Amino acid sequence: GIFVALFPRIKFRSESRWSHMPEPYRSLKIFLSSPGDVLKERKIAESVIEAVNARCRDVLGVRVDFYTYEQLRPIIPNTSDETIQNMINEQIKQCSAFVLLLGKRYGAIEPGQKKSNTEREIEIALKMQSEGRSMAFFSYFKNLMDNIDKGPQERKVRQLRAELKKHGLIYDFDDEHGFRDRFTHDLYET
Repeated sequence: GIFVALFPRIKFRSESRWSHMPEPYRSLKIFLSSPGDVLKERKIAESVIEAVNARCRDVLGVRVDFYTYEQLRPIIPNTSDETIQNMINEQIKQCSAFVLLLGKRYGAIEPGQKKSNTEREIEIALKMQSEGRSMAFFSYFKNLMDNIDKGPQERKVRQLRAELKKHGLIYDFDDEHGFRDRFTHDLYET
């Protein structure tokens, strides 16, 4: 680790020797599901999580771990996107919270699938909740201007938004500041 790099002459015990030691922090694992049109908001979510960790980790003994599709993709050459998505879906089941962040896009549909990866991830999180498993579900929808010519992705986003709203599972935001404020509030409440 960093101490070995800074102090190369000091002998440190191997990490494996200490693997039986309990971790000093409880881990709150959060998976963020979002297509590529909300990159600013994804960066905001990451910075909010880093700030919460900096303020709360030592005081509360809780560390927030943040995962996205890109972070969980295994580094295995020649692995199909479908295999990667199946691995991601299993990781989602291990998370404490699921955060959905949508703008106009609903996500890509892999060859041979009928649903986008985002939709499949949402279904896993909602199924876990319906089965009584403890996973917080947060969904943030960017308010979209009325659009006469909505494409198929935007229509799916609007349809999902209406469905989740029936269950009180959404928060709408107009801009990055609104998202930052609400996400920060929700993260502290979790």
